[in-house]
Amino acid sequence: MALVGGTYEGRDRALGSALLGGIAGVSIAVGPILVGWLTTELTRRLVFIGEVVVTVGVLPGLRVLPADAPRAGASEPLDWVGSSLSAPGLGVIVLGALNASVWGWIAPKASLAEPFGFALTPIAIGAGALTLLGFAAWERRRAGRGQSRIVRLELLSLPPLRAARQGFLTQDVVLLGTFFVVPLSLQLVQGLDALETGVRMLPVSVAMLLTSLGGSALTRWLSPRAIVRGGFAVLAAALATLIGAIEPTLDGWGFGTAMAALGVAVPGPPRRRQ
Repeated sequence: MALVGGTYEGRDRALGSALLGGIAGVSIAVGPILVGWLTTELTRRLVFIGEVVVTVGVLPGLRVLPADAPRAGASEPLDWVGSSLSAPGLGVIVLGALNASVWGWIAPKASLAEPFGFALTPIAIGAGALTLLGFAAWERRRAGRGQSRIVRLELLSLPPLRAARQGFLTQDVVLLGTFFVVPLSLQLVQGLDALETGVRMLPVSVAMLLTSLGGSALTRWLSPRAIVRGGFAVLAAALATLIGAIEPTLDGWGFGTAMAALGVAVPGPPRRRQ
């Protein structure tokens, strides 16, 4: 989205944003079924290999820009130090959180090492946090010198931007939490395979796809604030319905309706364009 906004203007920018929103909606709808099929019939490793292949294929296209596209700062060198700090900082935090169930959060379980009698989890998360603090200090230093940066930290001082980030965080926590807990219940409690789980999650994907494709049209009649507030209202109703529909089988109209309402409330790409 940032590349589209910085490369195109006017009608071309709107068209590019709409195309990205539609493609993202299609991927949301197809993703659970495709990944479930790959995991069930082949191997889950293909999913991660596919991400690498897509990334390698996309990188050369990032240099293909229209001849008249804005190119402010295009000649500025990449902030290699910032890149070397941000990626490991985030990666180590994620690594620690993912291995917490194995290493232990505080008391060590199957931890590879036990520094000061603690598990590796708090050590890894703390090291990642310190690395990110170093990244922030480096970015401020480059800003003082007038050099290019990966992140303009001063933007976080804008109240509208902070409020938008908090709203997106709330949406993502609810959506990702649901996509984490519900599939676990379907597979570990009910014994469904990955493909069957993807089918059960299909109401969310279909609702997100339809809302992503048609959500932008709402801006003709409603303000972005009204749309966001409406989305949170639908989100609250979806969660209440989902809690009421929780049963050992997690099946039936109640569960499907709750998941579809969740997909309407958190359609991702179009809401972010607003």
